[in-house]
Amino acid sequence: MTGPLPLIEFPSEPLDWERLFPRRQPVQLEVGAGKGRFLIRAAQREPAVNWVGLERRWSTLSLAVERIARSGLDNALYVRCDAMEVLRRLVAPGSVAAVHVYYPDPWWKDRHRKRRVFNAAFVADVARAVVPAGELRVATDVAEYFEEILVTVGASGLYEPLELSPEAWGDETEPLTSFEAKYVARGRRPNRAAFRRNEVPAPPPEPWLSRKPPGAPLGERLIRPRLEEAATRDTARGAARGDGTDGPGR
Repeated sequence: MTGPLPLIEFPSEPLDWERLFPRRQPVQLEVGAGKGRFLIRAAQREPAVNWVGLERRWSTLSLAVERIARSGLDNALYVRCDAMEVLRRLVAPGSVAAVHVYYPDPWWKDRHRKRRVFNAAFVADVARAVVPAGELRVATDVAEYFEEILVTVGASGLYEPLELSPEAWGDETEPLTSFEAKYVARGRRPNRAAFRRNEVPAPPPEPWLSRKPPGAPLGERLIRPRLEEAATRDTARGAARGDGTDGPGR
């Protein structure tokens, strides 16, 4: 791989979608994109949308970045970051068509509840980020958290409920995320909801208090060598078969 990795690490400036993607088209974000099961499949199915995964955990996002690079997708990338900070500070208002939040950490212990993604500030951050009539889609396996999400979104006054077709949520053969795949396999039903942004003005953003210092950039040091090794290996296999293969396939 000779081009840039589909990865931005710990950005400090506002994200410029037109610079980050080769085509100007609607952008959708996934908060906590993990290994990319949803994001990569969505990018393959909807090439007329640019897909951005916000994720901090290196062990999962590095796998997704490699998959995106090897598949040749140019409409998907990851941002290694604190997703809450990026959404509040670095996503331009009205620049995103939809925000997806699937299976956020429920932070079970009472003293950790304040770490939950869904609170009034986050709901307002999403409302500022999305375009008029933009969407917020949510799924969780925790019924109590789901009810909390519904109450929080409803209390904001910034959204209307949105009915989606069953196909929009995937099915038992193609769950939304890797976590949902395990969850559905146990015979349990996900809790899902979608909302559409209304015309009520969003409040101004709250001040950001950084929760963690940024880590060291790792993409060029850890991902690129593996991609180059895989490309060399695939080229050698193609030459041995005599099929003209000159790079990694899907």
